[in-house]
Amino acid sequence: MKAFKVALAPFLAFCPRVRTLGVRACLNDYSEEEKRLLREADRVFFPTPRYLDVFQALAKPTFPGPASYRYQRSRVMQQLLFQYLKLPHPRSRICFGNRQKQLAAPTFRVPFLVLGPRMAPDTVHLVDRPEIFEGYIHRYNPLIIQENVEWTERVRLIFVRFRCIGALRTAGACASSKLFEPIAPEHKTLKHIMSLTEVLVRTGRLDDVMIEWGNGETGWELTGISRPPVRWSAPDGIMNRYHYICQLIQSGLL
Repeated sequence: MKAFKVALAPFLAFCPRVRTLGVRACLNDYSEEEKRLLREADRVFFPTPRYLDVFQALAKPTFPGPASYRYQRSRVMQQLLFQYLKLPHPRSRICFGNRQKQLAAPTFRVPFLVLGPRMAPDTVHLVDRPEIFEGYIHRYNPLIIQENVEWTERVRLIFVRFRCIGALRTAGACASSKLFEPIAPEHKTLKHIMSLTEVLVRTGRLDDVMIEWGNGETGWELTGISRPPVRWSAPDGIMNRYHYICQLIQSGLL
């Protein structure tokens, strides 16, 4: 008989082999039987950021892994990873303290972007006049200054267990999800960025992420790592990420 898997967040509650415990305020809120299941599980699914560090300290594998959670949430970590791997990305500067911010800003051509350290839609700001920058100096620390690139095309690649299971593409600079259309991951136009993305996800141990690229004047550049969508349009229908993960579990691959 195949053993049951254990999950905290309810995303796999429909999956036959997964026992979902729910996300409680603290570990003592779980029953002794539930804590036993957590101790004996070979992997805990969707532990959420609340319990991720606990399981990592106990050397208990999780899915998604620690890197996926952390890189999805931190622009600073993303920038450092892009730089370390020497992957193409817009020119950026991470600034700590007011002096660094004031010295770095004049080295960027206006307009440029100011980004907060955490991945959130309301932390991206366009600076189209130098005096506007002063208003952001005290808002974020660290603060990321990034060149403003005019994208002619954007692509989103969805990876689960280091395999691309979905690709979406849109023309122009707009990042609205509604404008992205499905494209086959093996499409020849994606070959270059797909190979670079595979290096990124395997080296960074990113097992459940969406990687976005933009195509501008100097070619393709990474624009960010984010949480992948639950469902999206694919060339042959609607793809559901949680159903795909359940299939991996049912087949013994995860």
